[in-house]
Amino acid sequence: MLPTIHLFGLTIPIYGLCIATAVVFGYNLSSWLGRRHPLGADHATTLYVAALPGAFVGIKALEVIVEGKLDWRAGGVFLGGFIGVVCSTLLVARWKKLPALAAMDLLAPVGAANHFFGRLGCLAAGCCYGKPTSSGIGLEFPSASVAYQTLRHTHPELIVGDRTVPLIPTQLIEALFELGLAAVLLALLLRKVRTGVVFGCYAVCYALFRFGIEFYRFDPERGYLIDGVLSTSQFISILLGGAGGWVLWRALRTAREAR
Repeated sequence: MLPTIHLFGLTIPIYGLCIATAVVFGYNLSSWLGRRHPLGADHATTLYVAALPGAFVGIKALEVIVEGKLDWRAGGVFLGGFIGVVCSTLLVARWKKLPALAAMDLLAPVGAANHFFGRLGCLAAGCCYGKPTSSGIGLEFPSASVAYQTLRHTHPELIVGDRTVPLIPTQLIEALFELGLAAVLLALLLRKVRTGVVFGCYAVCYALFRFGIEFYRFDPERGYLIDGVLSTSQFISILLGGAGGWVLWRALRTAREAR
């Protein structure tokens, strides 16, 4: 993997470049969706711009809770960002007198698309890595990566020369999942399904995926509620999946009653 690139005498971190790309892409996607949604482009971009600091605060807050420290150089914990975006969206919806579920529906495919770019950044930086593997999908991470620097101290037997042994590329697997999920959510939103269905699908699908992929993750920063059994992210995924399932059930029940 390539944590940094060198352009015009500057060293540019790929993770930061991916996040910047996500921010710009997300803004344009939210504006494009807003023009095709009852909320409108202006409200859509307002929701998106407000979601950015909400995501950042949530990511860093959960980082402190899970890891017990604040590292401005680290990406933080995504699920904290998810919670932060939901909170900021609810606040803006109340301020602008917008239907909250419709607002979250609109931002759902944008969030999944942004997460796709974020996980590509994780792949480049070598964080959020998976377990050692002898299968053909394994990737070796170089000495400049987070995986190498962490494993060098925690599992030196997994370091071979200037690289790690092959690890499951959980970052790439999640990136591809997010890309597919974004496409599905986008299709649902453009089909104008019942309010709440898009967000409910996003929450349930991501919660199920995240709960499962955690079994293949190997980075210690995730933290555990039950050591070696249930990670912090899995616990939050259970709550997220339950909340999303309730929203989806309510939306589908309302749709049936309206027939």
